[in-house]
Amino acid sequence: MNNNNSIELNPRQSLQQMLYIKNLILSNIQDNDGEILQDDEEKLISLEVNLPVKVDAWAWLLMNNGGLDKEIDLLTERKKAIDESIQHIKSTKERLKTRANEILRRNNLESIKGNYFQLKRAISKTSRVIMSKVEDDLKSYELPKLSYSDYSDLLIALEQYDEQKDVQRLLTKLKAEKLESCGVKSLPAGHTAIETREEPTIRIYKN
Repeated sequence: MNNNNSIELNPRQSLQQMLYIKNLILSNIQDNDGEILQDDEEKLISLEVNLPVKVDAWAWLLMNNGGLDKEIDLLTERKKAIDESIQHIKSTKERLKTRANEILRRNNLESIKGNYFQLKRAISKTSRVIMSKVEDDLKSYELPKLSYSDYSDLLIALEQYDEQKDVQRLLTKLKAEKLESCGVKSLPAGHTAIETREEPTIRIYKN
């Protein structure tokens, strides 16, 4: 029995809709002992034309360097531009703070009031750690990424602690590729490895 006459077929339908219609037609042909009705034949011809187009559209969307990847690339470029703009604005903000401090200093002012806020001269301090001046026992260590073989050798070294060749190779790798780190807060106050930079700035207060 033909139950497809009420189903419309057009090129705007989705791949799922087209396949659904095709399966209904094939089921209908099977029910009619292989006989293809004229309406079904016309729809099958249309599907032969439109289904490959729909498949290609999906492929172009999902393939490497296809539609979605191109959109990701575009957004990545936009994000890069946005990040650069944000960094530029941040630098401008700090530069203007330094400029405001300089204006107050040249006019022998520690602060100046507006209607709602006041600007007050201040010193901004930023610190960084000079790793070459940090004692080894104050550092944190991040080991290199290990293969399964290296990981297994490390376990053997810890369990057996012998002088076998594989363990020595691994120890050489760990010594050469380790990453050292140390934060300012991990060091005692006044440590020689802490480098502090002072910049003129302003603080903003409500009146």
